[in-house]
Amino acid sequence: MHFDITYLRLLPEIEHTGIRTIVFEHASYLYPLLLRQNHVYFVEKLSIYKKISCLCCVGIKDFLFWSSLGITKICQLDNIIEKKDSIPCNLNSNTILFVGRLQQDKNIFFIIDNLKNLLLDHKDWKLVLVGAGNQESSIKKHIYDEKLQNKVFLAGYTDTPEDYYKDASIFVLASQNETFSYALYEAKTHGIPAVIPDMPFNALATQTKGHLSYTTASEFQAAVAMLMDKEELRKKLSKESLYTIKDAFTWDILKNKYIEVFNSILDNDTKIFEKYKNIESISTDKLNNIFLEIYTTLSSHLRDCYKTTNHTEKKYSKYALNFDTNYPIGSERRKFAIFLLYIV
Repeated sequence: MHFDITYLRLLPEIEHTGIRTIVFEHASYLYPLLLRQNHVYFVEKLSIYKKISCLCCVGIKDFLFWSSLGITKICQLDNIIEKKDSIPCNLNSNTILFVGRLQQDKNIFFIIDNLKNLLLDHKDWKLVLVGAGNQESSIKKHIYDEKLQNKVFLAGYTDTPEDYYKDASIFVLASQNETFSYALYEAKTHGIPAVIPDMPFNALATQTKGHLSYTTASEFQAAVAMLMDKEELRKKLSKESLYTIKDAFTWDILKNKYIEVFNSILDNDTKIFEKYKNIESISTDKLNNIFLEIYTTLSSHLRDCYKTTNHTEKKYSKYALNFDTNYPIGSERRKFAIFLLYIV
């Protein structure tokens, strides 16, 4: 476990000062195991979540899990993504792309092993793995052992993944518990046809098009093979992806839902949480921007509180302030993030 609970322990005290605290939770797939073990980390976390102003779950699965444990001040809000200009990919590059952490939950070995024969049969195709992680050396050895050095390439970590998205013909994903998957979002903004696990609780999988889903290894192989062999199918899925992702998950689309939740927290109105029991979309005419002065007001306070932490990433927008002590800037994507909003 690498989740840092240092910040969470401060939340009840911050609440008492009049600052409303909101935690954005995602990727709860490990928690059922901790619950069965009555793990001290999980027990403490659950206790803290019952004392904050609101627990916002990015995924529906997370919402259902925490609701079942007695969290009443809880809602489900999709990720807000800064709108990007779509840059179409090269559908004829004959490149299969993976972007993400090279670690166990991403199932990189599944991807390599199930694409091996396809790559060997299609001489002009290759697999590119972009990212870094604790399995990098073992993956490198596996590629060597399978004699795939000329077919599977480790690109390492990059600050400019768009260079790889632009030159990809197929995007693959193998992790079963993605709450959102920003890599998949980026792939879709480039119109890359994707092959992804069947993820009924993933908003990207259910609210956009342009991908093929699978539940078994054979289905994964069949989907990738079909895309490799059928250029017209790649073009069709690419168009669907670009069209359906264009305005999805932007602030303009989601702002009413967010504003209603945060205004209700300001007014101590718990009725808002009753509406979320059915996971329904909520619209409102309230357009008050309650996110002003978040960074300048809150960051100095938190820096004073967190002087003992190893690192604080100050990556913020006018909507939220994000602190992440798990990874240094520019390395692996966050596994756990806390959003603290000071409502003025």
